[in-house]
Amino acid sequence: AVGSFMAQQGIHGLTLPEICADSREKFDRSWKRFEVICAANKWEGGKDLTILPALLQGKLLDIYTSLSDVEKADLATLKKALADRAGLTKDPYAAAKRFAERGQEMRESVRDFEMALRKLFEEAYPSDEVKTSSVFLGRFVTGLRPEIVRQVLLCGSPDNLEDAIKHAIRVERALVFDEEQRVQAVQAAG
Repeated sequence: AVGSFMAQQGIHGLTLPEICADSREKFDRSWKRFEVICAANKWEGGKDLTILPALLQGKLLDIYTSLSDVEKADLATLKKALADRAGLTKDPYAAAKRFAERGQEMRESVRDFEMALRKLFEEAYPSDEVKTSSVFLGRFVTGLRPEIVRQVLLCGSPDNLEDAIKHAIRVERALVFDEEQRVQAVQAAG
């Protein structure tokens, strides 16, 4: 309840994130947002460590209550302890599985999808070069939403990642434009 109130109210106009253990990606993103808000508010002297517990959701809150004072001493130590106990530590095999299963979400932009996929790829294959990897290129193209991948593949298989991204972004923009035109036509008719 307090966490929800704080997340809704925010501090100095910045909305505090609820931090959950749904996925490593969501955990990292919400933790990073919390750190940015701490910096923006110039929280010092442990204020960040006082506010953070109210933002923890589900099993992260349960884990937090079982941590030692040493594990709660600073944000970096606390983040590692929570991630380790919640099973969110960087595991190349788990990252490879998430990479292989990751697809573009319904309202996710091509660029956001590419960045999320790149992060998973780097976790799964830390020694490989993302930009030249045929594995990454293949997963990027096949992970796009069906309406985008169809148009991308109609022009043939892309030769490299940058071409695939540029083409997918053009298709995405065209689809958004078409949808806006459809909405305007329906509104004009109605």
